[in-house]
Amino acid sequence: AELWKVNPAGVASLVADIGPGSDGSSPAYLTVFNNELYFQATTAASGAELWKVDSAGTKFLVADLRTGTGSSSPAYLTVFNNALYFRADNGTNGAELWKVDAAGNPSLVADIGAGSSSPAYLTVFNGQLYLQAATTAHGAELWKVDPEGNADRVTDINPGAGSSSPAHLTVFNGELYFQADNGERGAELWKVSAAGTAERLTDINPGSRAASPAYLTVFNGELYFQADDGAADGAEDAEGAELWKINAAGATSLVADINPGAGDSYPAYLTVVGDKLYFQARDDRHGAELWMLTTLGAASRV
Repeated sequence: AELWKVNPAGVASLVADIGPGSDGSSPAYLTVFNNELYFQATTAASGAELWKVDSAGTKFLVADLRTGTGSSSPAYLTVFNNALYFRADNGTNGAELWKVDAAGNPSLVADIGAGSSSPAYLTVFNGQLYLQAATTAHGAELWKVDPEGNADRVTDINPGAGSSSPAHLTVFNGELYFQADNGERGAELWKVSAAGTAERLTDINPGSRAASPAYLTVFNGELYFQADDGAADGAEDAEGAELWKINAAGATSLVADINPGAGDSYPAYLTVVGDKLYFQARDDRHGAELWMLTTLGAASRV
């Protein structure tokens, strides 16, 4: 498993054999920063560390944060304030928030939690970097980091040591949307306004059951996602895990019941290409295949 590319003519070629011979480097979290491609890659000598490839295709180990064969496992690479932010574990501070500046210098941004705060879902919103991070006192909650590197917890959605586990952070219509669990309603859709106020939106799967909204993706001026309205739990008039959306006015609606009735289509990997939304979905006849949605709202198997 190595780094490849496809040119405009559709021809594929190997970019770099980072793990020599039959060893795979398993490149992941590919992110463009400062006109170079950064990613996590694994070698026998350095473990899973931060690498980059320049425009000439030359590969470089950016930093061996956990020296020797240990792995810092850089993840959730995100460009913010002219630097590349990511989660990494240097073996001393646990899994915390790091960055690489434009000159390629790595540094620890914030040691948020005792042990590991395990920052995840890094997302730039309203001039700050939002993320999930965990502490002993408050569990995994929503945090933000300003351009100076100051880290603050935004809100304690699941009060006390419980975790709301905010995930799938996505900016839409000037607000930050995400999945979170307040300990009472299950994992549902939440948002933070530009003023920093957090609120839960429609309870798609009523009661304490989780709708688990995932793969949040903006398309055609609306926010699309997978959600489960409770068919598996016997809820009346429920469709299971299907494709949903929120429009600019904040109204939530089912887009398509691809696997009719109580069956689940599990729409995943939502990706906008031109004027269409592509995703994986499953029905009883064809299994998991490629589907698309047009701007007119018609869903069909590709």
